[in-house]
Amino acid sequence: MALWMYGFLVVSAELSGQNATVHGRNLEEYVNCGVCKAVPLSTCDWCDGTGGKAQISTKKPELPPNSQQQGPKEDIFAIGVGVLMLLSCGAFLAWCLWKRHQEKKNVDGANPDLELQPAPGPGQIFPPRQPSPVQCSGQISAQWPRRKVAFFNVESGAFEAFGHRYSIEHPDEPQLTKFHWADGTLQTLVRSHRNTIEWQTNHSNPEWQRFLWVCTPACTRGSTSHGMEFSATSYKCSVCKSSGNEKHWQCAEHNVHFCCNCAVPPLKPPTLGVSARYAVDVFPPLARSATGALNPDFYAICPRLALGEHGLGFRKTCPRDGRPNCSLVDALEDQYSGKVTHFVSWCWGYRLQDFVSAVSIWLRRTQLNSDDVFLWVCFFCNNQYRIMDEGTKTGSDELKAVFETHLAEAGQMFFDGKQTDKLALSVLAEQREHLFYLG
Repeated sequence: MALWMYGFLVVSAELSGQNATVHGRNLEEYVNCGVCKAVPLSTCDWCDGTGGKAQISTKKPELPPNSQQQGPKEDIFAIGVGVLMLLSCGAFLAWCLWKRHQEKKNVDGANPDLELQPAPGPGQIFPPRQPSPVQCSGQISAQWPRRKVAFFNVESGAFEAFGHRYSIEHPDEPQLTKFHWADGTLQTLVRSHRNTIEWQTNHSNPEWQRFLWVCTPACTRGSTSHGMEFSATSYKCSVCKSSGNEKHWQCAEHNVHFCCNCAVPPLKPPTLGVSARYAVDVFPPLARSATGALNPDFYAICPRLALGEHGLGFRKTCPRDGRPNCSLVDALEDQYSGKVTHFVSWCWGYRLQDFVSAVSIWLRRTQLNSDDVFLWVCFFCNNQYRIMDEGTKTGSDELKAVFETHLAEAGQMFFDGKQTDKLALSVLAEQREHLFYLG
C-alpha cells in the first residue's frame, strides 16, 4: 500500500512538470532544472549530474535543448495510473474492514445469531430472529403489571403466571401473535431480538402498555441444543470476545459464553408489597371471620391466615425457593401485590382496627390511590411457614440489614412514633427524607 501511495505521489509530481520552469523563491526568480523537471526549489537542491544544478535568474529561462514538454497522451496516461492506484487503495481498505467484521462476527466458526436462540422444547414460543415466528421454551422472565416480574414456561402456546393461564394466539405469525389478560386487555407482539420479546398492550394505564420478556438462550453445539445457565465464572464471550468474571449466560459443557451485552440477563424479581386496598378493604373482614374476634391483634391472626392448613399460602409453591407453602403476599390474587412502594414500621401487637385506620388516614392525607400503593409489612411479606418450620431467628445486626434493604427498595416509609421500636428508630434517623409520620 505504501508503494502505491509513493507511485501516486510520483505521478502527481510528474503531472506538475509541464516544462522545466517554475517560480523560485519569489515572483521575480525562476528555477530551471534539467533533472527533476520543475519541482519546487527545495527539491531541486537534490539534483546532481545530468541536468545540472537549479539555475536561478530574474528572467524566465528557456527550456534546455534536451527537455521536451509532455504531450496530451502522456498526461492522460499519468492521470489514469493515478486514479487506478487510488481505487486500488480504497478497495484494499474496504477488504480489510470487511475481513475484520467477519472475524468478529464468526467466533470459532460459530454464528452468534444462530447460537443466541432460546432453549428448545415442546411447543416452542420464541422468535429466533426478527421477523421470524415466535419460538420459545424454557424459563421466561417477563415484565408484568404493577412492576412485577413473572417466571414461567411456555408450552404448547400457553403459560401460567400469578394463578392465571394464558393462551398465545397465532404463535407462528409474528404480525398476529397476541394473548388476552384476565381483564380482557390485549397484548400483542411488537419486536423480537436475540433473547428478548417486546410487547405492547391497549391498557389505559401508560405504565402497563409496553413489556419486555427475556428468554433463556440455548447452546446449539452438540447433538441437541439446550438451555444455558446464568451464573458467575471467568469467561470469554463467544460473540464479542470480551472477558470477565461476573454473571453471564454460559454452557460449561461446551464452553459457550454470552456476556450481558450480547444476551440480555434474566429480569430480577422485585421485593413485593401488599396492596393498600387489600390491607384496608379486603383483609379486615377476612381476619375477623377467621379469628371470630371483632378487633384481634396480629398474633391471633397469624395462625389463622398465615400458618397451618388454613393459611392462605398453604400448599402453594413459593416462587423464591420452589417449595410448598408461601407467604401471604405470594398467595394473593395478582391485583393485590406489586413492587413495594412503601415500607411500614409497626409491631404485631397492633390491633386490627389500629392498623387499618392508620393506613386509611395516611392514604387520605397523601391522596394516593390505594390500588397503586404496595406496602412491605412483615406479617404479609415474610414466609411465616419458613420462619416457623426452620425456627429462624434473626439477630439484631442481620435484622437491621434486612430492614435497611427493604426500606431502600421501597424508597419511602411511614410509621407510628409511639410504637416503633429502637431498632427501627436507628434506621429511621438515617432516612428522614423518606418518612411519613403518624403521631
